Amino acid sequence: MARRLALVATIVLAGPSSIVDTATAGAHGPDAQHGHDHGHDHGDDHGDDHGELASLDLRSTIERAPAGPWRHETVTLELVTGELVTGGHGTAEARAAVTDAGGTVIAETPSGVVLAEVPLRSVLDLEAATSATLRSPLVLDVRPQRLAGSGATSGLVTSGSVADHVAITGADAWHEVGFTGAGVRVGVIDFFNVPAFWDTDRMGPEPIPGVTARCLEFGADCSSQFFAPAPEIGDDHGPAVVEIIRDMAPDAQIYVGRAATESDYYALVDWFAEQGVRIVNRSLGSRYDGPGDGRGALTALADYAVGRGLTWVNSGGNSGLDRYYRQPVRLVGEYVAFGPSGTNTWLPFNGCIAPGGVRWANDWDLPPAQRTDYDVFIHRAPIGNPEAGQIVASSTFRQTDGAPPLELFTNGTACPPSGSKFYLRVQLISGSPAGDVLEILDYADGIAEHTQAPFSAATPVVDSRNPGVVAVGAVDPPASGVVGSYSSQGPTNDGRIKPDVAAPSGSASFTFGGTFSGTSASAPVVAGGAAVLLGAGLAADSRSLGDLVRHTVIDRGPAGRDNVSGTGEFRFPAPPIGAVTGEPSRYVPLATPTRVLDTRPTSPIGPAPLIGDRWPGRIVDLPVDRIPGADPDQVTAVVANVTVVSAERPGFTQAFPTRRATLSGFSNSNIDTATQTRPNFMVVPVGADGTFSIYSTSGGDLLIDVLGTFESSDGPVAAGRLVELPAAQRVLDTRSTGVPVATGQQIGFGVPGGVNPAHVAALVVNVTATETRGIGFVQAFPGGRTDEIGRTSTLNLTDGATSANTVIVPVTSGGVGLHAELGPGGSAHLIADVTGYITSAAAPSSERGRFVPVRPGRAFDSRELGALLTSGATADVRAGDVASFELSASPTAVVWNLTATGTSIPGFLSGWPADGPEPPTSALNWTLAGTTVANAGIIAPSADGVMRIRVDAGPLAAGSPLTHTIVDVFGYFT
Repeated sequence: MARRLALVATIVLAGPSSIVDTATAGAHGPDAQHGHDHGHDHGDDHGDDHGELASLDLRSTIERAPAGPWRHETVTLELVTGELVTGGHGTAEARAAVTDAGGTVIAETPSGVVLAEVPLRSVLDLEAATSATLRSPLVLDVRPQRLAGSGATSGLVTSGSVADHVAITGADAWHEVGFTGAGVRVGVIDFFNVPAFWDTDRMGPEPIPGVTARCLEFGADCSSQFFAPAPEIGDDHGPAVVEIIRDMAPDAQIYVGRAATESDYYALVDWFAEQGVRIVNRSLGSRYDGPGDGRGALTALADYAVGRGLTWVNSGGNSGLDRYYRQPVRLVGEYVAFGPSGTNTWLPFNGCIAPGGVRWANDWDLPPAQRTDYDVFIHRAPIGNPEAGQIVASSTFRQTDGAPPLELFTNGTACPPSGSKFYLRVQLISGSPAGDVLEILDYADGIAEHTQAPFSAATPVVDSRNPGVVAVGAVDPPASGVVGSYSSQGPTNDGRIKPDVAAPSGSASFTFGGTFSGTSASAPVVAGGAAVLLGAGLAADSRSLGDLVRHTVIDRGPAGRDNVSGTGEFRFPAPPIGAVTGEPSRYVPLATPTRVLDTRPTSPIGPAPLIGDRWPGRIVDLPVDRIPGADPDQVTAVVANVTVVSAERPGFTQAFPTRRATLSGFSNSNIDTATQTRPNFMVVPVGADGTFSIYSTSGGDLLIDVLGTFESSDGPVAAGRLVELPAAQRVLDTRSTGVPVATGQQIGFGVPGGVNPAHVAALVVNVTATETRGIGFVQAFPGGRTDEIGRTSTLNLTDGATSANTVIVPVTSGGVGLHAELGPGGSAHLIADVTGYITSAAAPSSERGRFVPVRPGRAFDSRELGALLTSGATADVRAGDVASFELSASPTAVVWNLTATGTSIPGFLSGWPADGPEPPTSALNWTLAGTTVANAGIIAPSADGVMRIRVDAGPLAAGSPLTHTIVDVFGYFT
């Protein structure tokens, strides 16, 4: 059988070109050519170890190689089809070409990379037969390297004690009350030597191959490398990372992994997911593989991991100081002139080099024929005399043949001999350089001239758009609150803020016997912190955990998010002690609804850092003391109308007691499309520090209109109780007259029949607008209080929409008014169904009807049944199925949130006590197929806490699949 080689076209910097058989030249294949440290420098000096640097271009190397028996060997290579970013002909053509060349496909990735074994003699024929670009297997991770004089040394400190980061972040307070990451499995992707560096006291049980450890290299298992008798440089990096994670989350269970190529990485992610890992830490750098805008193979891999339930925490990079060059292209002859001016076409390096790539991302989406083609050469020359040197490495991919607009070298670190220096030169081969911006990245001692920090974070994974991916910058020294100068900075090449957060770096390390500095040390602080948050039950999935991490910060630098520290420095607040208060409470209405937050810059209300900041995944904490007249010591819940305005993408909004509920464990309102505006009524239990929170995954501006609060009350009370009507009463329906309410008009209604008006302080009303003409809003307000019109909103409408929302509105002698504002010529039919009322001081005293807040949770989700509910179908929803729910005997009503999703045709939903008659009114309406819409409802259950729901689209649709239904619970009335 032919021997399998991992072909690498290698240039030996001290001598002539050669081909290296990596199956015999190094124990780790291409990884034997080490990359540079991505997070620490603790003193080893390579001296005159010149090292090797390799090109990925197979064609030129094979053409130059001598004939010989080695041409009969089988070589491992990758075919890059470019499907993910640049388009291309797909992997099917590449797979067929491999087969025709007598080769075997080992694996392929969603990004369009095919890993294959091919007879070496057939490589050039394969290249001619496929439109894919052929290259040596691209080993993704830059191996941590201990090099003297590294730029990362600027981040090192000499003081500190083990686990400084625990005290600095406040994790110790969470440990003291039992939040230690217990039950959470954390995967660590890194380099390891277990016998040499694993300390069970600090890192937990030793990894077991195939059980808690897995290594993959070119499709084969390499887990034995974790247990090799002699460690390689960088093998202590992974244990040092694990040490920090276990400091932060002492009871988390660690799984270790390493992957060589992209296909190996996908297999490793699958393995992590199968083991129940929920968080992955990767404190490693990698070379350019995309345009720096959230696309690219490794970023797509991280997205895939998030889709498999993993929150991915990645070091943000140490390229902020001397390692990143970015300038518009200028030419002197056929060569790029470096810097903003002048004629110098030689870019010098500081010392050792580990090239991360040369990229001109502005060409990424152009067809190959329109791309500029550059070749890149590395010269070794006497210091100050680059013309006297020689080319020691080159990258000559043909962009006009389909290669992406970047040039790469294989994993490797090379150091020049004494008296020499490396220089980089870029030659224009074809095309116009107009508009090209050249980026150059180095992972070793850095670039000597024209470097900058902005945009240096636009690297694989770090540039991700996915909320489940968290890129971490470094605060160094760890207690300084200042981001280290070496920490990579944003924005990304499409203008987004990076890193996501920053965290302490530079604490003492048992593994290294000194300090561990760099973003490699910051990332595990966040990964361990995320394990604590997850173990505390504060997030349900990978995306919400990432958003929670971005929120668990204190602001650094300029107010709000920035491209140095992201949302801020990771820092725990006080731990959540105790549950949501279960105290029975009375309702205290505000005299008129009051807007406490409006993030629109044109009408700002609220804290300045929140104004204009619309990013998806934002969490807003609002203290109760911002509500006029509210007593923070007495308020147990807030009643509000929350509106998302001009959303940036589909998503949901969640109102919850701060640090007392699970992100993504329930929802209050939903957004179907970008630019949509939607309100919903919410009863929000108050959480830690007298605060309630809003989580919006859709982005956009937020409006919060507070209607009133619930305050704790002992014993019988007269005012502030809910009285649920035996059946909802329709008190207004303009369709009966055929005359809709026009823009600028008001229409009113009073207390429903059979109710003593003297006992009513406010009505609980479901307001519906239908047959809408125009765009605007409808507002419910106390009758006669026209001075309040325009200050808040109840419904936000678009042309043709049917929309409903619940509101608690004070009643005056003029009853309740509805005002329409729908633009010139706009109108809508309005419907009002009263479901109950809030008692006044004149009502009899009773213990019945007081509100009891609970930790919000999901009581029913028809998606778990696998099929849409059919038109006319009913389902029983038991409030007590929410884990935190302790239902009192015979509750008068429950605060539900009702959601229809995946609708097939227009329809409605009704809800009523399971032991009572079905009402003639609806609680939720939708007019479009494929929509998600929600509405809150205060609806009485049966004596044992069961509400019956029906979904319906009329008799002609009976039995047809209609919608999925979700029901969440926020509390109940005694």
